Amino acid sequence: MRTLCQEAHELLMARQEGYGEMTASWKRIAGAVSRRTGSFVGAETALWVLIEMKFERDRNSPENADHLRDAIGYLGILGQLRAEEASVRRSDTAVIRLERA
Repeated sequence: MRTLCQEAHELLMARQEGYGEMTASWKRIAGAVSRRTGSFVGAETALWVLIEMKFERDRNSPENADHLRDAIGYLGILGQLRAEEASVRRSDTAVIRLERA
């Protein structure tokens, strides 16, 4: 039997094949929300909105495992996004060091 984490990972991989790379997609979504609302919304914030929505749905219908599976998937994307941003910060710091040398 597969775990919710395994199911979430499989679903993410299937969606990525159909919709493209997930972190890039969430950055575009955040940009669209920012333009629509006139206030900056980052990809991390946009993901947290959906994670909280899934938690709220789980509170109201805990028998439906889809809510937790989806929240796990969104948390996985959030982890990827943070890892990418940390990598960019490390490379930016390396460039600054090289420029100062």
